[in-house]
Amino acid sequence: MKILPYSYNIKNQFYTPTDLDNIIMATMNISLPDSLKEFAHIQTEANNYSTPSDYVRSLIRKDKEKKEAQLHIETLLLEGLNSGEPIPVTPEYWKEKKSRLEKELQKNNS
Repeated sequence: MKILPYSYNIKNQFYTPTDLDNIIMATMNISLPDSLKEFAHIQTEANNYSTPSDYVRSLIRKDKEKKEAQLHIETLLLEGLNSGEPIPVTPEYWKEKKSRLEKELQKNNS
């Protein structure tokens, strides 16, 4: 069984955060100044959310997705840094790379 980052073990079952979003609902109360409460209500209506809770859940999901994407990019960057000896990337390198790719594309389209 592959355990993903951000996996949660509940009674020997592994769930991703998205799975948990779909099977477990909890209540969280937050305090907001009147101006933010008003803003949340306006955004709820303007963006066709059913309730302010739906709007807040959407904001949290988007933030979570952004952080997961950032972690993924950082992981890929680290893999690249650890993938071998570095090579100089100069304008000449890009010119040669472009030329090789164009030749390969022409070959594949023939």
